[in-house]
Amino acid sequence: MLFEETLPKYPCWRSAKYSEIEEASEVLEFMITKEKYDLLMNSDNFAKELDESLMRCYQNLDFIELRHLDINPASIDQNSIAVAGNQLRMIGKCTSPRDKLICISNCFRIINSKLYEEIISNAHQGTSVHGADDSLPLFVYVLLKAKVPKLFSNFYFIKNYRYKPRREYRDPVEFKYTFTSLKIAMKFILEIKSNKLHLQADENFKELVKLSKKKTQATQTSVEDKSFRELELREMFSPAYTGEISVGHFISNPQELELFISDYFALLTIKKK
Repeated sequence: MLFEETLPKYPCWRSAKYSEIEEASEVLEFMITKEKYDLLMNSDNFAKELDESLMRCYQNLDFIELRHLDINPASIDQNSIAVAGNQLRMIGKCTSPRDKLICISNCFRIINSKLYEEIISNAHQGTSVHGADDSLPLFVYVLLKAKVPKLFSNFYFIKNYRYKPRREYRDPVEFKYTFTSLKIAMKFILEIKSNKLHLQADENFKELVKLSKKKTQATQTSVEDKSFRELELREMFSPAYTGEISVGHFISNPQELELFISDYFALLTIKKK
């Protein structure tokens, strides 16, 4: 039941303004979803399956560049792409539907801000390279490069726990537009085929996917090897000093400083091996 409809039934809220009730409803939604976040976020098995499929697409489509999405690479700042991706990654740290919507919206603001600069610049020069239609392909590119995990789970979390009347009629239009765009972009990535990309004559879609898979596997192997070496190092080395590490402590206890330095050189010796 919508909080805005329930709260006025209580005596202490009968004389409250609608804006106060709406604000209280937002707080209640925030508190409830935060308290039950792990349960709510992990309850949709269908979303989990889509998350896995999307992650595979991230890996297989790592080769995609701006030109493949019919966007002029020379006119797009890669720093803006990185900033937009970082904004979208923050969705995983949010525990309320509204905060997650803000992350999506902020990502789109960065993308559209850059495109707006290009449109104004081109208008002054009498040319037309970019338009509003470019925001979605650029958003797709941001998703592919940011590789945000559990994006479908986040999407369904918003859809299921941001009460529908509030999401559809009370939230800013920007929220609705960017939320719908996220759905379209994820669906596009899942369904990407060679005919949806602007490939050059000498580019083969299947071969590019194979190369991306090999690159991803090599990266994963490198990370796993590094983790194994760190684990092996911890097993080989057991520090003799386990006390406080601070300048003041070592000044007062020079013998413990000697023990700490001894541990350091012992660790260096093991690493060289």
